[in-house]
Amino acid sequence: MNRRILGTLIAWLLLAGATPGHAEVTLVADGAQLVDDGLGLRVRRPGERWTLVAGPGAARMVAGAVAGGVVERGTRAVLLLHAGGAGQLEAVAREAVGHLGLPSQRLVQNVAVVFGGRRARRVLVEGRRDGTEVAYRITFVPRMGRIVEIRAWRSGSGVMPAYVDLARFERALTFVPVESPAAPTFVS
Repeated sequence: MNRRILGTLIAWLLLAGATPGHAEVTLVADGAQLVDDGLGLRVRRPGERWTLVAGPGAARMVAGAVAGGVVERGTRAVLLLHAGGAGQLEAVAREAVGHLGLPSQRLVQNVAVVFGGRRARRVLVEGRRDGTEVAYRITFVPRMGRIVEIRAWRSGSGVMPAYVDLARFERALTFVPVESPAAPTFVS
């Protein structure tokens, strides 16, 4: 099969959602927690003003997102899953930052951190979109053969207050032990 046909076929499969499995992130009935038992991932609501979303609600914010949250002041946050492990953190981070869609952006920070006991990578990016300031805080964490991307952003004036909200979503995420690891479920 030639490359052009193969590329078109893959694009159609991805658009149709026919990726190898799909993340099983569910919103707990009371709306206060997102759970993925296969990945051992929990996100508790970061505060009363936050609304958590899973599946299509998250994907409307960022294509491929499996879960996320919105706070009334305009902060948005999503979880994306990428193929790869700890060895690919830098490459995945570079690619994700390159696809933020900001015509003008500045990498404020790109550092190694520890998240949930794992070596991770955090980037802070600031820029402008449609004349408005935008601040991103993105952390990449390897987990069970995948890289979990915790992407939070806020538009509007006052970048510093944005980082407070962005960090809240990240702190709300925890990893819990998985009894029998499920097969990798999602590739963005």
